[in-house]
Amino acid sequence: MERGENSAAASRDVLPLRWLGISVASIAFGLPPIAFLVALVLVQGHAGIAYFEAVSQIIPIVILALAIELRYFSPARELPPPLGLLFRHPARVRVVAAAYAASTLLALVLSEAVALWVLADGSSSRLELSITTAGLTAGGVALVVAILAPSGDGRR
Repeated sequence: MERGENSAAASRDVLPLRWLGISVASIAFGLPPIAFLVALVLVQGHAGIAYFEAVSQIIPIVILALAIELRYFSPARELPPPLGLLFRHPARVRVVAAAYAASTLLALVLSEAVALWVLADGSSSRLELSITTAGLTAGGVALVVAILAPSGDGRR
């Protein structure tokens, strides 16, 4: 009887830690889209052509870093284990991971396209600055989160 009480007490102690891990992973998982939206709303003003030249060179590097070094866009990529606990079913976790990676890639590709459009056109607006800043911010946040959060396959 005492052994059953100890395991029940241990599971009660682990439950808050499990939910803390799930909460932290969920917040980290949502940071790139949140960063995209916040940057999109907060950016004001205009930028010169030099800014768009720099962005058009930086975004491909961020995409390559995510794709090659961290295998961020790989179909076999797993979410961190605490997030796997949130979604429970492995197939659902893969779908969520793929949608997350696709949305980050879409933000980066859109930002790159807008930066190249501005370079071709020669003039920019607040919206173009907002989109490129938001995409670069989302990509940078995704890169940091991918580096800091352990993947489900044991890689770091």
